[in-house]
This record gives sequence, C-alpha cells and structure tokens, in this order.
Amino acid sequence: MARVLIGVPSYGPLEPECAEGLMNLSRCGHAVGFRVQRGYKIDSQRNAICEAAIEDGYDFVLQVDSDVVLPMDALARLLDPPADVVLGCYREKRYASRGDYANVHRHVGLDYTLDSCMTADELDVPFPRVTVKGGGTGCLMVRVEALARIPKPWFSFVEYDDGQCLSEDLWFCENARRAGLTVWADTRVRCGHVGREVLWL
Repeated sequence: MARVLIGVPSYGPLEPECAEGLMNLSRCGHAVGFRVQRGYKIDSQRNAICEAAIEDGYDFVLQVDSDVVLPMDALARLLDPPADVVLGCYREKRYASRGDYANVHRHVGLDYTLDSCMTADELDVPFPRVTVKGGGTGCLMVRVEALARIPKPWFSFVEYDDGQCLSEDLWFCENARRAGLTVWADTRVRCGHVGREVLWL
C-alpha cells in the first residue's frame, strides 16, 4: 500500500463540495495524510505541498484544488497503476459556455488554448489513460521520487519575452515532459469543478 499526502492549496475556506469529496474518498487501504496549504500565491502553495511530501516520507502527493470535487474512487483510479504524473479530469470553467472542454491538452501546436483542450467526448475511450501535453493540476497525482527529476521550482508562473504567460500548472507539466516523464490523464477520474454550480464532464 502507498503513503499518499493529499494537499489542498487554498486562499480561504474549501468549497463545501470539495471538503465533502475529500471526506468521502475511499482510501483502499492506503495511508493518507491531509494538508491544507495557505498562502498568497498558488505556485508557492503547490511547491510547499511537494516539499512536505518529501520531508514526511510520502510515496505520492495528490494535489486537489479547493474548488475541485473528487469522485469517491479517485485515489484508487489514480494509483491503478501507479505512475509518475497523472492528472484527473474536470471541466474547464473558463470555457463552460462554449462546450464540455476538459482541463487536459492534446499534443498539438505550441500553445495551451481552447483548440488543444480535449472534449468530454474525447475522454470516452476504451482505455483508462491517455498521454497529454499537460493540463490544469486541480487533481494531480505525482510520485514523490519523480520530483527529484524535475528542476525546481516545480510550479512557477512564467512570462516570456513576447508577453505570453504560462501558468504554474502548465509549467510543471512542461518541465515534467522535458525531464523525460510521461504526463497521463486518467479518463476514469471525472471530477466536479465548483463555479455557480458544480460542473461535471
């Protein structure tokens, strides 16, 4: 059985639906610890969660955003089989009015845009996992040993010379792939995303 630290980066209270999902999460015999990481910047919060997982000797760290709702079997799915980097899937709130777009991006083009987002229909595949270019890390399972292969800071907002920006989660995925790691999306792990209502894929 694995030792898993579940870390929640948060500026304030967790959404009630997020807290309920964490309480109802099936542990399947795994040793699970919890940490709510407060702070001003989400990249710093995410880095602190990873550092805590290393210091406390965990095997895996699962990051869950405070507005993401895990399904009960998320932990079992994300560890079946164990991998270095696995994303759970949830609906992108910023594109909600334009369709059922997921937080995970296909290996196309140079940019992370709506055009590279996978749709809910594309996640309906006969195999449980697909490789992706990257994605939002509101549900992210990482093998702690793999963090040693990724340069620090693991999470960082980056602004390029042309003014383009890369968010901290996509920066993590880019560096993981550059380090030779595969970024997977588990199509079985369909999380809720809390907005005006809970959005599901």
